[in-house]
Amino acid sequence: MTLHHSSFVAVPPDVVARVICGERYNVENQVSREDVVDARYESIEEGEDRARFDVHVTSYKRTKTGGIDKNATQRSTTEYRWEGRTSALHWKHIDEEGDRVNVGGVTRLRPEGSGTRIDREVTIDIRIPVIGRGIAKIVEREFKKGLDRSSGVLDRIARDEAG
Repeated sequence: MTLHHSSFVAVPPDVVARVICGERYNVENQVSREDVVDARYESIEEGEDRARFDVHVTSYKRTKTGGIDKNATQRSTTEYRWEGRTSALHWKHIDEEGDRVNVGGVTRLRPEGSGTRIDREVTIDIRIPVIGRGIAKIVEREFKKGLDRSSGVLDRIARDEAG
């Protein structure tokens, strides 16, 4: 399944690009989630028109119905790749389920007036026999809740960075 989400930030695309590739936004965006215990940013590569970074997260495990189990944690990493020439941030979530869970997407920036239009696409593919479809619905529900929250964090930090 694929989710689409669009938002607008009243600052130029170059500022938004710096923010979505930066430590402050990525860590704050993760720790603002109710299930996240800790988040850490790791820069892998920085270039004039590209960047690669990972965000490592420790979160509480989820129950089969999507509830939070505060008695257990799990670790995951999201790998990000920024392409400046296309103004696109590609990402892939990696966790303990390995190839059975494929969650990733792309965030595209484009100028709109004096601000930036942010178009997000999230792909959720869960291949776990019997329960995969149910898990995919829970993941989809959590992403839908998180996209507006994430947009709010981005808007606030981008406005702060723009001065």
